[in-house]
Amino acid sequence: MVDRIARDEGITMNTIQSKSLLGVGLADKSKLLFGSIGEVPILLVKPQSYMNYCGEAIYDEMSLPNGVLRVQRKGGHGRHNGLQNVIEHLDGCREFPRLSIGIGSPPGKMDTRAFLLQKFSSEERLQIDTALEQGVDAVRTLVLKGFSGNIERFNLVQKYKFHRV
Repeated sequence: MVDRIARDEGITMNTIQSKSLLGVGLADKSKLLFGSIGEVPILLVKPQSYMNYCGEAIYDEMSLPNGVLRVQRKGGHGRHNGLQNVIEHLDGCREFPRLSIGIGSPPGKMDTRAFLLQKFSSEERLQIDTALEQGVDAVRTLVLKGFSGNIERFNLVQKYKFHRV
């Protein structure tokens, strides 16, 4: 998601700090915008540590079907070390927006690690790419309009997104 936002918003990810790759987007004084969303300066952070390594990275969302996007105003860590660590670094604050894109859960009795490390099928990749596009749109909406009623439209269209009848 971070790579897609950086690409679409023209933000160069070129600074390493605190085990993360950073990209800063600023609006310049001449009103020509470089790497901002509207006139809002943006800081993107992409963890460079392993997932679950001391809880310093973002986590895989297996509670949602593959390619289904969810936007939340706030929430807990859901027993995930990575998100728990983010909350701890924010002095216990859980009130920050979250954007999740589901990857589904392992079929049958498949090992979770093997599932997480496998490549997406072409259909799954298409679903993820669609969710990434919708995710960038959701981030733009959050940055420009906040968590207004408009943001719920992202969740509403997701519920039955890939159900087959």
